Amino acid sequence: MICIAISAEDHSSAMEKSHKAIQNGADFIEIRVDHFKNPFNTDFAKLVQGIQSKLILTIRKTDEGGEFAFEENQRIELIKRAIDSRPYAVDLELSMDLSTLTALIAQAKQKDVRTILSYHDFQKTPDISKMKDIIVDATKKQADFVKIIGTAISIEDNLKFLSLPHFAKEHKIQIITFAMGSKGIISRILSPIFGAAFTFAALDKPTAPGQISIKEMKKNLETFTSYNRK
Repeated sequence: MICIAISAEDHSSAMEKSHKAIQNGADFIEIRVDHFKNPFNTDFAKLVQGIQSKLILTIRKTDEGGEFAFEENQRIELIKRAIDSRPYAVDLELSMDLSTLTALIAQAKQKDVRTILSYHDFQKTPDISKMKDIIVDATKKQADFVKIIGTAISIEDNLKFLSLPHFAKEHKIQIITFAMGSKGIISRILSPIFGAAFTFAALDKPTAPGQISIKEMKKNLETFTSYNRK
């Protein structure tokens, strides 16, 4: 399963790119609202109604890779609007203020919107014990998915991420996990084969270090899946 992360200037161009991504075989679409020139003008209802795919809306804060300099209260209000539009899922950082996070998860459940609790480390690969603690924490917070993304310093770091889907399954939560950077491409490709819910690929402009195109991702997934069936 492949999710295409859409980077665009506004909701109209995001919709256009999303349609192209679906034509190219995307199973999920993530729209990075924090990449918009003016996120406050976003027509969330139009996005949800116009994109015939499992749509994830993400309004990322700057210290976890976001591109728009929100005041946090402004960002939270946008996330509330996003939830009210009833997409497939919203992405919420695990580092959010706990009371705010709890309220957003409750709102999402009320609207039948799935929540992805995400953790990013742009410097390294966290210890296995820490990543397992994050999975358990996300389960306690009643998230539907947990997303753990680190940065591969060595090829061996990929193995740490590929070991997590089995642990997440034991805790009855779906996981998205891989390493960023050129040394982490292996985990991007193999994570769905190891049990992750989906992986990410780019339509045009990568939204994270080491992100490869959907064409390249599909080719690699087909190759490794065929090996797995033998």
